[in-house]
This record gives sequence, C-alpha cells and structure tokens, in this order.
Amino acid sequence: MMKIDAIEKEFDKEKLSGIIGPLIVWYEKYARSLPWRENADPYPVWVSEIMLQQTRISAALPYFKAFMDRLPTVSDLASIDDDELLKLWQGLGYYSRARHLKEAAQKVMMDFDGVFPVTFDKLLSLPGIGRYTAGAVASICGNQPVSAVDGNVLRVLCRYLNLEIDVLDVSCKKAAENVLNEIISKDKPGVFNEAIMELGETVCLPNVEPNCPICPLCETCLGYKTGEAKNLPLRKKKAKRKQEKRIVFLLMTDSKVALLRRPDKGLLANLWELPNVLSEISSADVADVLHEMGVESLSIQPLGEAKHIFSHIEWHMVGYKVRVKKETAGFTWVTREELLREYPVPSALEFYLKKF
Repeated sequence: MMKIDAIEKEFDKEKLSGIIGPLIVWYEKYARSLPWRENADPYPVWVSEIMLQQTRISAALPYFKAFMDRLPTVSDLASIDDDELLKLWQGLGYYSRARHLKEAAQKVMMDFDGVFPVTFDKLLSLPGIGRYTAGAVASICGNQPVSAVDGNVLRVLCRYLNLEIDVLDVSCKKAAENVLNEIISKDKPGVFNEAIMELGETVCLPNVEPNCPICPLCETCLGYKTGEAKNLPLRKKKAKRKQEKRIVFLLMTDSKVALLRRPDKGLLANLWELPNVLSEISSADVADVLHEMGVESLSIQPLGEAKHIFSHIEWHMVGYKVRVKKETAGFTWVTREELLREYPVPSALEFYLKKF
C-alpha cells in the first residue's frame, strides 16, 4: 500500500484545477435527464446513489421508480416490512444495502426528526453511507464543497493525468479525495461531482475504447495524448472466487412450491430460497438426499445446470424438479402468486424458479 501523501503528489492539483470549468459547462449542456436530478431532495438522491453502487443506470431506473412509488418519503422507508423491502430490492443484489437503507431511515426519524441531513459528517453517521455517498449527497443537496470519489472518478483522473497507479489501493481513493477537496468548485460542488461522474459513465468508459473525441477534456488529457487512456487505470488482479457446488430442489405440489428462509446473517441474509444442499452428488443419489430431508417424491426431473457469480463466491448448481405427495413439514409452501408478490428470492435461483 502506497502512502497517501506520495499518491497525492501524483494527482497534480494545478493541472486538475483546469478541468473544473470545462466539466461544469459540459455537464450543464449535456447532462442526462434522470428522475433523482429533478430537484435537490436528498432522499431520492441518496436512494439512487445506493442503488447505483453496483448497478448500471439503465437497469436501476425501473427499480428506482417502483421504490419511490411505494416509499416516497423517508418515513415510509423507516416503517416498511422487511420482506416487502427485500421484494422491492429483488434483482438488484447486495441485499445488505436495502437493510442499511431502512436502518438509516429509522435513524433519520429518531435522531434528525425525520429531516434527511445534507451535511457530510451527519450523513456519515447513517448506516450504509460511506465517504463517497456522503460526499455526493452533501455536495448535490447541501452545496457543500466536498468531493465524491468512486471508480468512475478515479478512471477519469488516472487517464487525464496518465497515472499508472493501482486504483484498488485504498490510499489511491483517499489521496484523490483529498486533492479534489482542495480544488473543488465552491459555487457548484454538486454540479462538478455529477459532471465528472457523468463523464466516466458516458464518455470515459471502462473496459472499452473511451470516446475521447467528444470528451470536453481531450485537448489537455495526457492519457489521450500518449494513446494510453484505454489501458488505464491499472488494477491488481483479484483473488479467484471460491466455488461452491449446490444441488437445488424445486419441490412442488399441484399448486405450491417449497421455500426456506436463509439465516439472518451472511450471504443473502433473511431472503427466501429453494431448498438446496452444498454437495456434488450423482443423479442416482438424489432420491436418498430427498429422503433425508423427509420428502416423499412422486417424480424427479433434472432441470439442468446454472451458475451465479457473487462478488467473492460462485455457485455452480444442478437442479431437480420434484413432485411431492404432500406439503412436507419444515418448508414454507407458497403459490406462484404469493411467490411473485410477497417472497424475496435471490436472482441466483431465477433459472429454476422459472420452471415453477
């Protein structure tokens, strides 16, 4: 890990100061029209920032609309039932973010009289809010001159300055934040933060050739001049994900399917799932496993293989549709309508749920 002060010297303040004006002018002319940009209300801005941490804007838009239609105020969010909240979040993944949203909303109701804070320090006191989100909300909604540094911002900075530093080093993010805090626009800090993020999302794109000819910074961008922009930023290779082999059972009567509640801590906490076992068995052993689960099967039909990738683990699954004689004890049996309406199930199991 590099020292923060050493990295700060790499982020040339004098040169970076020159991007503020052009970015603000560009953004005010070309910014996309998005629902959370309609006003400076911190509640929808906050919800959008949490949703967009691991989700593209195009994918998040329908979720944001459904969320705000059902929970238009922080008070509504603070009082919603957990299962209904997770159902609203289903498909976005990283369900701990949804739980933190509710915890933060409850803290706003208790500690801030239901008024969502817009200062950096108070925002940091809320569950699930880190420095990036606090900086975004504080600058956009509170006009505080604080930076909001995420992967998009780091990519733009590294390409603009032609920096070959590892952006996954936590010191890199903190150094960039410190430098931007010194030079950020005092009149329009929120516009600047949105502008540099917008540039990273629409022009200075990751994993593909950046669209340099339409970039408002291309004339002074060192990465563009040297031809190295597409190769930046640098990232150390991540450790390989752990792989788990699972057998998934779609246990069905004529009208219902069996579900189990996951533990209240850990991966996919408190969500509902199809019964499954952490194992690699042959099809000949499936009946024995079902018997151990207390399930009396009428028929067993292979459903094929599926894979789901989480951030640090991969599920490699083999599924079976099992017709049962009766609703076996120990499971929650639900109809298709109840499943769709009330029970949050992780998208990891979507391949098999479609067979119900």
